[in-house]
Amino acid sequence: ATVYSIVQTASLCGLDVFKYLCFLLERLPVLGKGPLQKDLDTLAPWGALAHKGCVGGYLTVTVL
Repeated sequence: ATVYSIVQTASLCGLDVFKYLCFLLERLPVLGKGPLQKDLDTLAPWGALAHKGCVGGYLTVTVL
């Protein structure tokens, strides 16, 4: 249910869902265990950072 919610919210915000999921999977591990709410908020699908990397063009995914 959580993934479905993330996918639908990203779609409603006009993001490329695949790019947004890659965006999250690239950045969430960097936040570590117990990230602060303000750090999670920067990854929200309605935020500027998500729109910068997930609308059109290509998103580069770095494999750690």
